[in-house]
Amino acid sequence: MAPRPIEPIEVTHPAVSPDLDGLRVLQIADLHVRRPLGERSTIGELIRGVAQTPVDLALLNGDFMHRPGHEKRALEVLERLINALDAKLGVFGVFGNHDSGPFQEQARKLEGVQWLLNRAASPCKGLRLVGASYPEDLASAVLDGARAKNELVLGLCHYPNELIAASELGVDVLFAGHTHGGQWRLGKRFSPHTSCDLPWHQASGLLRYRQSVCVISRGLGEAVFEQRISCARHAPLVTLRRGPIAGPVDARVDEVRRVTVW
Repeated sequence: MAPRPIEPIEVTHPAVSPDLDGLRVLQIADLHVRRPLGERSTIGELIRGVAQTPVDLALLNGDFMHRPGHEKRALEVLERLINALDAKLGVFGVFGNHDSGPFQEQARKLEGVQWLLNRAASPCKGLRLVGASYPEDLASAVLDGARAKNELVLGLCHYPNELIAASELGVDVLFAGHTHGGQWRLGKRFSPHTSCDLPWHQASGLLRYRQSVCVISRGLGEAVFEQRISCARHAPLVTLRRGPIAGPVDARVDEVRRVTVW
């Protein structure tokens, strides 16, 4: 059993090769740090938990800080988190819309993380990782280097509505945050606000567009109010398996289909 707030999830995709079947990817999104780290806080639990949870990849989805003035606190928390992570193939990150310019400048100097700002990386044979903070920059990341045959392509972004562009560009599995899972939810599926143009029932979980899947984290922090209703914080621990994509095969190309709701 994974320590809180880490939540194990399994995702199947036919592009996962036999060699990469079982790849463990820890996704950490939307910390929204406002104050110094409390050891009994969710982020304090996360830092203790990741130190006990070896993974293959750790992906950081952005929005580490909340507002200007929180840079120093957020950097301290981010550095502790990066130092605690035990990721065999590395730690990779992008920034979010709440991360200020001064914060990003200082975060780029931290050791132990590779920032995928509109570029690609190859952590191991058969695996390509592309990253972009904003949808309009995703093509630059995908085109950064030649894609090998039968290569699994994982995308790292902040906004989940990059899924359609990611699908067009050949990304197999996209990892995103930003929505906070709706933050305030009325029942499992209904959330009045998703912070982007996704409809209420697509605030978290797995989405599918054509042959691409998007993993949307509920995140760990809050946006407007420091409160969540029926929407627990989490850090998805995704195990990638070789197999068919869940959900309908012949989804209309103009429609994003829900695969799983968290």
